[in-house]
Amino acid sequence: MDGPLEGIWEPHWPEYELFRELKKISIVLYSSNVNKNEAVWLTSSALKIMRLCREVDPEYRFYPKMHFLTHAGHLVQIFGPPTQHKTLDQERKHQFSKKISRCMNNFRNP
Repeated sequence: MDGPLEGIWEPHWPEYELFRELKKISIVLYSSNVNKNEAVWLTSSALKIMRLCREVDPEYRFYPKMHFLTHAGHLVQIFGPPTQHKTLDQERKHQFSKKISRCMNNFRNP
């Protein structure tokens, strides 16, 4: 916890540490600008999250999405924060087009 109570009560459970690291990564990734130090920190924090996942559950299977988190720092350095690359608008328009093509039984591009 960041604030006036920091250091007074902080459990040292791996689950709690995992939650805090995920929260920190989320805050950095969804900020409007990320500096170089934060981008480098993202990579080390992603590795720490993977270590904590193993600590919490030794049989935890890492999926490709978890591996992609280790590359987040490098990608943020190249392309900027992910908030600048939203695709929701295009996905919403694509869903509309798919719905029309299903109704009309037309699956070929014009």
